[in-house]
Amino acid sequence: MKRLNRSRPKDDQLEPWQLFDLIGGTSTGGLIAIMLGRLRMSIDECIADWVELSKKIFQPKHRKFNLLRVVDFLKANGRFDAEILEAGIKEIIKKRLSRRYGAAEEEEEEEGTEALEETLLWDQYDDGYKVFVCAIKGEDKMPVFLRSYDNEKQSDHYSADIKIWEACRATSAATTFFDRFERTSQGVRQTFVDGAFAYNNPVSRVYQEAIDLWGDKESLLISIGTGDKPDSSMTGGLKSLLAGIVDIVLATDKEDREFKEEHLDLIDAGLFYRFNVPGIARIGIEEYKKLDEISAVTKSHLSRPDTNRSMKFCVSKAVEGVEPEPQEDSETETSVYNPDRQEVGALLRNIYRHTYAYSEYLE
Repeated sequence: MKRLNRSRPKDDQLEPWQLFDLIGGTSTGGLIAIMLGRLRMSIDECIADWVELSKKIFQPKHRKFNLLRVVDFLKANGRFDAEILEAGIKEIIKKRLSRRYGAAEEEEEEEGTEALEETLLWDQYDDGYKVFVCAIKGEDKMPVFLRSYDNEKQSDHYSADIKIWEACRATSAATTFFDRFERTSQGVRQTFVDGAFAYNNPVSRVYQEAIDLWGDKESLLISIGTGDKPDSSMTGGLKSLLAGIVDIVLATDKEDREFKEEHLDLIDAGLFYRFNVPGIARIGIEEYKKLDEISAVTKSHLSRPDTNRSMKFCVSKAVEGVEPEPQEDSETETSVYNPDRQEVGALLRNIYRHTYAYSEYLE
């Protein structure tokens, strides 16, 4: 985003929700998708809120050594308190939506912000940006996609009445971190666990959603990974937990390879880019104190010639989708925008290009 905004005026900088038509993700990637898309947060706001949320939620439920903590760990029960996660998510929703919709009258402010935390994921205005997150149904282990929009080509019995915080909780219910999430809809109990084992790399799902929404229109797809296979010598936790992480990473890489093999046309046309920083998979999502290390490793990777080259081409393609094309008006001899494109002041929604991205999660 910084590279894309370099050539834009300081008072006309684009945020992710203004650039991408569709953002999808799983678990932490799902939270990020909702924060950037549904809540229209800037990248800096997203980072700041995630750091603060991490400090609150990644504290063991049983801080001192005791039998309950051992049982939780051996059974791979949620190691962290899901209620703290829910409260933290609701706080972010209230803060960001209250700023977006404007502050309420002072005497009604508390009541108004409480109502905001119950806002639906489904966006009734649907003015361009679209977000979905992946989860797994606890009843039959089948995947479910919670959307902020209507996909007429897919059956969807969950998105219409699910709240933003519930979608966040459903996609982040990684059982080794948090307990599964349960809710009741029209008297029916629904159970969710995070979709990492089935859709840790949801690139194919993102692509299919885009096809459902916009057909075969030319699209730019950006894949953001969460690291390569961790070193088997890493310490901490149970061996089975490490094996599970390795399995997820291998599945993620397998999905990436298969998608590339099936869509060589996208690669040849410069319409698919994947950025995956080596070395960060060994850092657990709960290790918020290592953000400096994550930042340093990421910057080092982005400075590599091959990565820098891919980034340059990716930004160039993205700019094609947001820069209006000047045309000569025979009467006034002034430059005007192509009538088939919308001026970028709100959203990228021209008929020639749809840009979308996804984030993925790794425990």
